[in-house]
Amino acid sequence: MTEELNIWNSEELRGYLDRSVNAWKTVREKSKMKAPPGHYFNLEDFVAQEGCAFGHISKRSHKYVQRAMKACFWNSRCVVSAARGNLTYVEGYCFSGLIPIHHAWACDQDGGVVDTTLPRGPAYAYLGIPFKIEYVKDITSSENCSVIDQWEHRWPLLMEPLDKNRHAVAA
Repeated sequence: MTEELNIWNSEELRGYLDRSVNAWKTVREKSKMKAPPGHYFNLEDFVAQEGCAFGHISKRSHKYVQRAMKACFWNSRCVVSAARGNLTYVEGYCFSGLIPIHHAWACDQDGGVVDTTLPRGPAYAYLGIPFKIEYVKDITSSENCSVIDQWEHRWPLLMEPLDKNRHAVAA
């Protein structure tokens, strides 16, 4: 039996991200700042447009060891690499009780969440993009580095529409 996620659902999380994007657009317009270059306005816009909802915890999540807090990108990359094709790296936003956070986790072949960073609990909503692990390894330059928030390289994923054949996997 799967644990359903129940405080916020993923569509409420998507709505929050959309409202955040609209607020930032309003601030930029009122201060007469140019819109940022690229196809997506910011990380929230990218995830709101391209993200998939993840609505349950994997039945097998208890088999994976909880890892260091504040190292979600590295933790997810490691667990996916070790799973040898049984898990997929996912990056996006998670609502964990206070505010949505930029986060990474893994998902199994049934779309079940395997989160080795946050304390286990059913009260999370996840919205993210599943990425090919080869792409994750190619683009990340350090141990705990985001795929989406590549500020060192001027956010390459935000510049063009997401090429799901090249970067992501179908959820």
